Amino acid sequence: MLVFLLLVGFWAFVTSYTIDSYSNEWQVGLVKVRIFAPKYLSPNEEEEIRFAVENFAPDHAKVAFKLKSDGNLMSFLGSPENNDFYAGKVEIQSQMSRSMKVFVPFDRHYPTQILNKPTGLSLWAGSDSGDLHWISNLPISTAPIPKAKAITIYLGALLGALALWMCKEFWEVVKA
Repeated sequence: MLVFLLLVGFWAFVTSYTIDSYSNEWQVGLVKVRIFAPKYLSPNEEEEIRFAVENFAPDHAKVAFKLKSDGNLMSFLGSPENNDFYAGKVEIQSQMSRSMKVFVPFDRHYPTQILNKPTGLSLWAGSDSGDLHWISNLPISTAPIPKAKAITIYLGALLGALALWMCKEFWEVVKA
């Protein structure tokens, strides 16, 4: 029973990092950009950051948005081509959404340089002129345990099955 309770405690600790999220929005001229992301990225697992761009202008808007890394923490952003999550035209009074994958590798030889560290990601925007300017640093960090999402899912399923078995055994004792 003690082992079960320790595993539940560990699972709850890891799960608290996988369910916490970050969302925000910024006004860039007549365009609003919104973000929804995990507050903690799970090292060695691909995570998804979602963006929405909404145009409130009376005409279409030509914009570019990028997600940049400060380089302090190795991370792989977006597609192989670049780190734009959108570059193009947003129609009048419309919204478009995009998602970007982020992967932070874990190296067991340098755990203190990766785990529970800020990712150093920032949001940049540009308009028709093409000049990008900084919007905000994103308060997204890495989780303190690698593969936190997988641990949450698999250990949670195992603990659920074990709890059901323990309830069945307890019922058999009570019934007898």
